[in-house]
Parts: sequence; C-alpha cells; structure tokens
Amino acid sequence: MRRTAAFFLGAIACLLMCSCGAAQQDNAPEAVAKQTLHASITRNLTALYPLDYEYNLALLESDGSRASFVGITADYADKWKEEIEWNFSLLETFFSSESDEEGKILLHQSQQEWQAFCATTEELNTHLASRYEPTGGTKIAANQLKLFRDRAIELIMKCDQLGISASSPDDQS
Repeated sequence: MRRTAAFFLGAIACLLMCSCGAAQQDNAPEAVAKQTLHASITRNLTALYPLDYEYNLALLESDGSRASFVGITADYADKWKEEIEWNFSLLETFFSSESDEEGKILLHQSQQEWQAFCATTEELNTHLASRYEPTGGTKIAANQLKLFRDRAIELIMKCDQLGISASSPDDQS
C-alpha cells in the first residue's frame, strides 16, 4: 500500500514537472510564470524537503510492519525536530544581527506557544494511543510527524523569506 502511494506521489510529481516544462513553447508572460512554477516545484521536491524523500525511501525499504512504520516515523519526527531547532536558531541569529528585539521577542513567543501546544498534543496522543487506537500507534506516529514537519517547514519558509541560507543541520556536521 505504501509503495503504491509513494509510486503515485512520484508519478504526480513527474507529471507536474513535465506539464510545467511545456510552458517554454507558450507565449512569453505565461511561459515565465510556468517556468517559475516549474522551478518552484522542482526545488520543493528535491532541495527544500529532503527529509520527505529520505522518509519515503526508508518506508519503502522497511519490512512493512506496523512496528517498523512507527519506528521510522518516530525517527523522522525527531529529525524534523532537529530542523525546527536549527531553523529557529537561524532566525534567532538573524534577529540578533539586525538588532530587531521585537522580532526576537515575537519569535520566542511563537516558539513557546508552539512548544506548549506540542506538549498538550503529545499528552492527548498518549492518552488516545493507550485507550483508543487499536492500530499500534501508527496514526498517532503519523500525526506527530506531521506536527513537527509543519512547524519545521514554517520556519524554513520564514528563513527563505528573509534570505537566510538555511542549510540542513546534517550539512554542518
């Protein structure tokens, strides 16, 4: 099932890239817009979120059991947490270098509120997993991964918006 889903996601991405590539034959303004879209899609698929690629590859290479799904998903949730911390530190450094105290305060408030939300959500997930989820935690693990991935991407996009070079924490090793 997961292999089929990953295959279809890849096929859709290829179709999007191919259809956007046909824009070069169109008139100039539309061609530029479509080329920009194509570049954006390509960047998103290949460079911006490499953890998605690694995660899907790990799932495809797994034995397909619930235990391996939960384990892989938990590992990648931790990797997204590292991305959150890395991009938060980049933003914090940016605001410090710009002497933007208001931006720094707002960033810290945002992070504190997000962490409080995560703590409550994790409590709820633990409660749900122990009492109501017969699937061995697969849905809860997927929800946790999405929670951390979404926050990491939000911070990555803020770094991108501010022109901050946000290479992965793994690249710094």
